[in-house]
Amino acid sequence: METVADAFRANERLLWGLGYRMTGLASDADELVQETFLRALEHPVPDDGRPLRPWLVRVCANLARDRLRARRRRVRNAAWLPSPVPSERFGPASPDGPASSAPDSASFAHDSAEARYDRAETVGLAFLLALEALTPTQRAVLLLRDVFDLGADEVAEALGSTPGAVRVAHHKARRALVGHTPGGTPTSAATLEALTGFLGALATGDAAAALSLLAPGVVLRSDGGGVYSAAKVPVCGAEKVVRFLLHLAGGSGESRWEIRSINGAPMVVIELDAPLPKQAPRFVVGITLGTSGEIVAIHWVLDPAKLGEIAPIAR
Repeated sequence: METVADAFRANERLLWGLGYRMTGLASDADELVQETFLRALEHPVPDDGRPLRPWLVRVCANLARDRLRARRRRVRNAAWLPSPVPSERFGPASPDGPASSAPDSASFAHDSAEARYDRAETVGLAFLLALEALTPTQRAVLLLRDVFDLGADEVAEALGSTPGAVRVAHHKARRALVGHTPGGTPTSAATLEALTGFLGALATGDAAAALSLLAPGVVLRSDGGGVYSAAKVPVCGAEKVVRFLLHLAGGSGESRWEIRSINGAPMVVIELDAPLPKQAPRFVVGITLGTSGEIVAIHWVLDPAKLGEIAPIAR
């Protein structure tokens, strides 16, 4: 007989991965796992011999939908960013780079089944931001169907819906994310080269070099959480982005950089020795490359509440 404790140990990483993809926040994912476990203890599942995993997934998915709805009612921040998480939190590294392949996202129904999206891609900041365009139900349906590989009947049971409604929500979600299907994802090496080149140009004040790496329509999101200086709305356009970042970096003094594998991609952790008032003392920078190799999005996470998973740079 599978006990709740056994089921929790076997599925904790999987549930955390679902909670994180649903909310985009590591702190929320931690709490969702604990809430799911408490529900299992407070409302024991009938011992009918079936595995507890589907029940745990159903509880976690519905708790995550409620949490996402509550956050959207409370937070209206156009520059909102997910919290960065070290890639190893999602599982072992793949041979092609820092991305993970499972076990947090192992298929529920068939361990050998292939999901629509590459699983490493589904923890990238660009993908998590794209999910923000979906309703909480569409987000749950897309993740359960295309990332965790449940059938329409299983998703309907998990979300208290019908297979027909799930198929409609799935179709709408896929259509909304048409630009985020797999294929043509830049390599980690290309991303790292562009990221370090861009930050190096900013550090030396070389605006021309920085501009040469950006797509004309590049978008910068800088999330300071209301604590540190950041743009309240996304900054759009290469020249505006470079001007803003050169201003943001001005007078920051000595700093330390460290390249980390975060959310399945190379990112840079930066710490300032003597930050100015309202200037973040540490932050994480990531980018998204377009098909031509130019930077199309910059993610600048300064909110200290979102950096809990990121260890300080060793001195």
